[in-house]
Amino acid sequence: MYRDMITTLTQLTETLHQNDKQRSKMNQTREGWISGLSHDLKAPLASISGYGQMIEAENYSWTQEETREFAEIIIQKINVHDRTT
Repeated sequence: MYRDMITTLTQLTETLHQNDKQRSKMNQTREGWISGLSHDLKAPLASISGYGQMIEAENYSWTQEETREFAEIIIQKINVHDRTT
């Protein structure tokens, strides 16, 4: 009688350990995914922000050609991001 109960408790303990390992692995996978996603978003946003700040700068008057070039680069950064998601 006790033998069956001990066997059942041993199996339950093993199942709990396996579940804990799976949960830990899933958490690591999730953290890696979030980290990668964060990096993928920051790279184009940093570039877009930089060009936006250049356009906005009051101490320099950009030519229409330069402004158009900045806008094209911003659009390229957005389109690169769209293709990776």
